Amino acid sequence: MSRLSNSVFSVSPAALLSGASTFDIFHRTSGVCVGTERLRRGLYAPFPVIGHPGQGAVTLVWGFAAVREAAAAGLETLNCIGIPDSHASALEIALEFEQRPGEFSPAEQYALWRLLKAAEPVASDVVTRIGSLLGSSGAAFQARMRRFESLPNAVRQAVLNESIDLKTAERCRALPEECLLRLSEPSYRDAGLSFSNTRQLLTLLREIWLRDGLAPADCLMLLDGALADSDPVAYLRRRRYPELVKREQRFEELRRETTAGSGVELSAPPYFEGDSFELRCRFSSRAELIRRRDALLEIEDRFDEFLELL
Repeated sequence: MSRLSNSVFSVSPAALLSGASTFDIFHRTSGVCVGTERLRRGLYAPFPVIGHPGQGAVTLVWGFAAVREAAAAGLETLNCIGIPDSHASALEIALEFEQRPGEFSPAEQYALWRLLKAAEPVASDVVTRIGSLLGSSGAAFQARMRRFESLPNAVRQAVLNESIDLKTAERCRALPEECLLRLSEPSYRDAGLSFSNTRQLLTLLREIWLRDGLAPADCLMLLDGALADSDPVAYLRRRRYPELVKREQRFEELRRETTAGSGVELSAPPYFEGDSFELRCRFSSRAELIRRRDALLEIEDRFDEFLELL
């Protein structure tokens, strides 16, 4: 920590927590807690602060979770060290203390970005170092934050809540605001959708909304209906591709009725856009060969039903 001064002094946890919470932006992990016994014995690096007791308010820069831990344990003072009164330098030091490049949440990155923008002009080499501490580069960090700033408020909030990722947010930004606001509500998060499933869900919702010219209220009703279903993506897929889904369901019925347990693998062309089905099978005994043959005879008997799907 080369930018720290050599002057260590004591400050009470209460005084540290009563100061400005400007830099209290790291919340993803509890790893920043030092441990009560280490705090009691002073076995920790001094907490970086801006200011000095007796010379105005002291602003804690890093270690809020540990200081709260110390306050709960009843410790009277903590060792602190003064750093330059510069937002950029303070953020760089805080990131060095965090020591988790590549693991900062969107909310943490955006809070850091806003602090940087509100501060004095920041030198490019500082931005480069901060980008490195975040696990990328200064240019990549700035580009990502500018993309983030361009989002409508409702969908940006969904990214901050980690309901959706940035790529999905950019794809679904044109959805009605009512739907975008729903993405940050418990009913959406409780659905337990992965980022991949979320991307599929919102892509389908957007396509249906545009194709059918839905009113915002109807689009929201459709989203809520999907979230209430056991398989939200499949729910919207049936609405988006009704004929294709019917064909898929009918094909599955025919396949079960003709080949189940026979060892014959039967597949249809993608999206049923083609003129042939594919059969695959292996056998190593006469009994297995007979089961395969019987399945082929079943398929032959119902050939017209298969053909209708193409």
